[in-house]
Amino acid sequence: MTNFRSVISLVLIVAAVLGTAFMWYRFFTSAPSPAVSLASSSGLAVGSQSLLKLLESLEQLKFDLAVLDDPAYKSLQDFTPNILLPESKGRSNPFAPLR
Repeated sequence: MTNFRSVISLVLIVAAVLGTAFMWYRFFTSAPSPAVSLASSSGLAVGSQSLLKLLESLEQLKFDLAVLDDPAYKSLQDFTPNILLPESKGRSNPFAPLR
């Protein structure tokens, strides 16, 4: 039984060493990837162009505030409980020296 455990331990150690060697080779010896440019030909980043299109579409939104004057909305009640402030626990300055 101890021989079987030693074989399993040896296999796990070898697998860990090979995995570590592969990860080291993969991440530390490969050539650095070229920098990716986000700028387009117009000088604005591609992400900011899509943001501008989104903002332009949001300008056309109109909100109907007549819902706030509805009697059903005005009859709603607030059921939030009053939260009592907890009592202060501990010292006011925990870093002050003990007396």
